[in-house]
Amino acid sequence: MPNGNLYDWLHPMEEGQEKAMEWGVRVKVAVGLARGLAWLHQNCHTVKIIHLDISSKCILLDQNFQPKLSNFGEAMLMSSTCASSVNSEFWEMAFVKEDVHGFGVVLLEMITGVDPSNMTGSSNNVLNEWIGHLLSSSDFHGAIDKSLIGQGFDAEIVQLLKVACTCVDPIPDRRPIMLQVYEDIKAIRERCDLVDDSSMLTQPEICPATSEKSVEIEMAEFQ
Repeated sequence: MPNGNLYDWLHPMEEGQEKAMEWGVRVKVAVGLARGLAWLHQNCHTVKIIHLDISSKCILLDQNFQPKLSNFGEAMLMSSTCASSVNSEFWEMAFVKEDVHGFGVVLLEMITGVDPSNMTGSSNNVLNEWIGHLLSSSDFHGAIDKSLIGQGFDAEIVQLLKVACTCVDPIPDRRPIMLQVYEDIKAIRERCDLVDDSSMLTQPEICPATSEKSVEIEMAEFQ
């Protein structure tokens, strides 16, 4: 991919070769990734796809910095027509919310500039402690990537940080679904008055599931 992967932009290998990723580009990547995951989780009447291995290293960037999710080696296909409500609830809790958590870690990485290995360590305990300290502190700005501060989007950055924190909640049932995350981040983008040129591409229109667990997907016409 022309712009490599997201990890290399956030954590350059060599000193003095830091790549500058502006706030607008980070929001664009976050919106695109959230939209893609929401579509994978609710893409049709019969099959849902759970990635289960989301990280900034598997998020590829094209020439326009549109994110492309790769590395589906651990992905799981789940039937959305399962008759058992118990199994459906288990699927929702154990698998979809795992993707939400992975997305939250990537979002934290984009906002703070902290390598995810320094957040999570060998378990989620390090991440939970780090998030707990962050939420108990009134100084959110101290955790934000310094290159983003003072660019006129501080309030929106803090809002996105709060979205990330809900995604990595240690209790899976309290994490939002990706469709809600997508809507929240899209609203933040609109408050920033950022233009999203992804509307010029063929993109799925994601509709909330009905009570029968079905989802209608309409493909926008290529403009």
